[in-house]
Amino acid sequence: MALGPSDPKPKGVSYRDAYTAIRNWYRGNAHNIQDRADEYARHSAVLIDVLPLASALSDLEFRAIFGEVIYGLLEWGYHQSDGRYKMAAYAHAALEAAGLSFRLTSEDQSALEVSTLWQIIRDKPEVTDEPISETGRPDEEYLALALLGDSIKIVSLSRDGRYTFLDSSLNVHSIFYVVSETLALEQAVKELESLINNPRAREEWLQNFFERNPDFILNDEYKNAHSHVVLADQAGKSLVPDFILEPMDQAGICDLLELKLPATPIFNLKARRIRFSAAVMEACAQLREYSMFFDDEKK
Repeated sequence: MALGPSDPKPKGVSYRDAYTAIRNWYRGNAHNIQDRADEYARHSAVLIDVLPLASALSDLEFRAIFGEVIYGLLEWGYHQSDGRYKMAAYAHAALEAAGLSFRLTSEDQSALEVSTLWQIIRDKPEVTDEPISETGRPDEEYLALALLGDSIKIVSLSRDGRYTFLDSSLNVHSIFYVVSETLALEQAVKELESLINNPRAREEWLQNFFERNPDFILNDEYKNAHSHVVLADQAGKSLVPDFILEPMDQAGICDLLELKLPATPIFNLKARRIRFSAAVMEACAQLREYSMFFDDEKK
């Protein structure tokens, strides 16, 4: 679950304003979760009922509530909008403006022990991985890559193994649009399917696509994808990863992303033995190079 490339965010929004918008929407739509007669729904309803005015909250409590919108007791309203922005857009924008992540450290959690809100959040049941619809019921559908005939398609996959297309008559834009149904996203999905099914596709084509559509490689933990950043050492040797993924948390560690073509073989079968392919061994060597680069204390 993530915001789509066409989802606007209230740039520079304060904790207080973002929380107020979130509080108002959830208090006005709490009935949507009441259809779920389980512990998750009960805890969510309790949390919504006790949400105080913004003036009564600390910065840590704001972050805790934003975290519940992104992944927690309020996640069922992630993609719901108040007419201006989605609930997740308010949460992400406020955290990004402050340069912080929704993930709380053990020190943060200890400091929150005196908070009534945190006691409800702390004691919540395990959060289901099932996406929640606007009615508060699990959608029980996931995005997946499926090999259908000779083509790789992006489909909506149900828990029972069934898959569906957006357009069952034409089988085009083979995706269940849980994020957005805008023309821009449809075109991007169609372009990606074309690329991953093209036997002549080159890595730079995928690089270009993800540079133009970074939301396909970002999730809630990252705020930016930086393409072809040069990592150089004092000896003049340089490494150039395809992407460096910048975390939401300014104190966090960036991740490196390397692109590989879908047709790249993973295994070789020789003399009745399965061995990793040369491409896999090359990727392992590439990872070792990055490891040695960052093991240098000067970096």
